[in-house]
Amino acid sequence: MIIKSVITTIVFLVSYGAFLIGNIPSGWLVSRINPQLAAAHASLSDARGGAWTGSGQLRVNGTPLGRLSWDAGFWPLITGHLDADVKLQGNDIRARARVNAQRKSLRMTNLKGQADLQMLARLAHLPPEAQGTLVADIKALRVSARGVIETASGSIDIHGTRLPDLGVDLGTLHLVLQDSKADQGIHGMISNDGGDLDINGQLNLYHGDRYSLIAYLKPHPGSKNDPMRDALAAVLGKPDSLGRYQYRVSGVLSR
Repeated sequence: MIIKSVITTIVFLVSYGAFLIGNIPSGWLVSRINPQLAAAHASLSDARGGAWTGSGQLRVNGTPLGRLSWDAGFWPLITGHLDADVKLQGNDIRARARVNAQRKSLRMTNLKGQADLQMLARLAHLPPEAQGTLVADIKALRVSARGVIETASGSIDIHGTRLPDLGVDLGTLHLVLQDSKADQGIHGMISNDGGDLDINGQLNLYHGDRYSLIAYLKPHPGSKNDPMRDALAAVLGKPDSLGRYQYRVSGVLSR
């Protein structure tokens, strides 16, 4: 009888404790996550649902992106880190990924999504001249506690890329990111399909925020592209022996 009473009591306490834990509001999780998001100038608000399955309004650099929903693992959250499937739904962006967030870093895997290119440029404080739709398929991405991108691998395509101020159609741009170590930077190869000219180049990201881009632009053969050649020559100088115009830019990404 005593053993049965003890077992009954334990079962009740475990069940009641699971009920309490399972009903922790999403605001509890948001309060724990926001200090880590602050390094990336991001925040969550308007929390709904529970800590394990809930949602919140995501802002980056003060700009609302959409509602971020999550389905988090039970034990990882109890032990102080986040392991969850997340989904972001907004007017100009849609994305989903697996996220593992700890004190020292945030790791994302199987990140897939699409977003308006001009919106992303505004968020990063980059010139928003180009138009198009960015489609990402990132296999792995790691960000430090300070918001520095340490490693990244996968691919990014930009469909319908245009420079309306120059009247130039770039077709579909391709960026393939290679696995790298933090001290060696992140490197990506650039190419394109279609459009008014061929593009090949390389993008490098160092220390998570310093970038450099070198690209070679070659208009397609034909007299109709003579005005484009004149415009490229006026901005970029004379072409090389292969008829390519070299474009170089470097700077610091806003964080």
